[in-house]
Amino acid sequence: MEHITFDANAGYSMLTRNVDVAVSDSGQTKYRLLTDAWYIYDQGDSSRWFFPEGFLAKEIDSLKTMPTQLSSDTAYYFTIQDTWLFLGNVKVVNERGERFFAKQLYWDKPHNHVYSEDTVNIISGERHLTGSGFSANQDFTLYSIYNNNGVTVVEDDDK
Repeated sequence: MEHITFDANAGYSMLTRNVDVAVSDSGQTKYRLLTDAWYIYDQGDSSRWFFPEGFLAKEIDSLKTMPTQLSSDTAYYFTIQDTWLFLGNVKVVNERGERFFAKQLYWDKPHNHVYSEDTVNIISGERHLTGSGFSANQDFTLYSIYNNNGVTVVEDDDK
C-alpha cells in the first residue's frame, strides 16, 4: 500500500465525534468501535474512513473469556478494497491473552489475513518474540514471524 497523506479537513462527507458504535455482521453484533473522530470520504476509488485521534475495536463474543481487542493511534478503512491500515502504537490482544505490538498493521478482510512488514513484538506469558514482519489469521491465533528472535523460559529437568 502506498504512503497516505491528505488534509483531514478537506473534502470529507461526514465527521462524527466521540464514537461508540456496535458493528454487526449477518445480524449478529461482532465488534464495538470507539474513537474520538471518524471522518468519511466518499471519493470514488479512494473512498475511505479515517480515524486520526485513536481507534479501539473490541470483539463481542459472550463465549470467549478474553475477546480480541485492537487499538492504534490512527486507522484507515478503505471501503472499496475492504482493507484496514492501523498506524502508531498498534496493540492487539488475542483471545489467549497474547499481546502483539507494531508500528503498523494491515488487515485484508476479504482474505482473513493480517500482516505487517514492520517490527513486531509478541508477548505470550514469559515468551517474548521480535521479528521484522509477520503474518496472521484475523483472530491472531495462527501466525508466522519473520527474521525473528526471542526469549522464553525453559525448565531444567534433571531426569
